[in-house]
Amino acid sequence: MVFDAKGRAGVLTVTPKAIGHGYSTTYRVPRDLYKAHKVVAVTIGLAQPTPAAAIAKRYGRPDEIGAVARGTKRYRYWILVRRDERPDSLHAVDFEVDSGAQESRSYILSTDGADFVAERLTGLLREWERDYVLD
Repeated sequence: MVFDAKGRAGVLTVTPKAIGHGYSTTYRVPRDLYKAHKVVAVTIGLAQPTPAAAIAKRYGRPDEIGAVARGTKRYRYWILVRRDERPDSLHAVDFEVDSGAQESRSYILSTDGADFVAERLTGLLREWERDYVLD
């Protein structure tokens, strides 16, 4: 397993003001470097290759298929969690499939802390706001 992390991750605290309205917010980055990092992706190597057909049978057709490198394709699955119709969190699962052998030896799980996933979640939130919030 390989973990990808972003630094300067902290804790956001929102406290109601004593006057009865409004909030006070603080963002504190821990001094401990381990606590000041946030894991945004995990790459998992598989003990045995998984055939592309088995991936498609288990998870359905990929949402996207793209080229990673010569002879390797990326099967991407998007996992969206909604809360009352509002997009709440998004993850990408990428299987790297060898085009010749048609099997995957690893996959990558990316959270919305990864830039490309965050951009996609922002787009989904804008669509939701357009469809459900804005008049």
